[in-house]
Amino acid sequence: MTEADVEKEYPIYAKQLTWSLISNHIAKENSIQAEHADVIEKTKEMIREQFASSGLGAQLEASMDIFVDNYLKGKEGQNYMNMMTSVQNEKVLAFVQEKIDLTEKEISIDEFKELLDK
Repeated sequence: MTEADVEKEYPIYAKQLTWSLISNHIAKENSIQAEHADVIEKTKEMIREQFASSGLGAQLEASMDIFVDNYLKGKEGQNYMNMMTSVQNEKVLAFVQEKIDLTEKEISIDEFKELLDK
């Protein structure tokens, strides 16, 4: 990696790290955990979505456990960890959405772009 690469990628990394720290704190404080069954179900949903247009629905379901097992073992278990993180993030977001009141507000495109830059 070059110094230019680090300069370019750091803001993205910093935002991801910030969210990860916040999400982990919320999960810990509220006993939110991604369970193995949740990871399996999310993986099945992902596989179904990928094969939805192929017309292999019934055939796919018969081999679903094999597909899921192979996918989750992929990349030396990194796929499992990614799915676990995704499930936990979804649970944390659902928890936060239950706890906050959202107010819709119309803004201009310039205001939206300004928010994105923050």
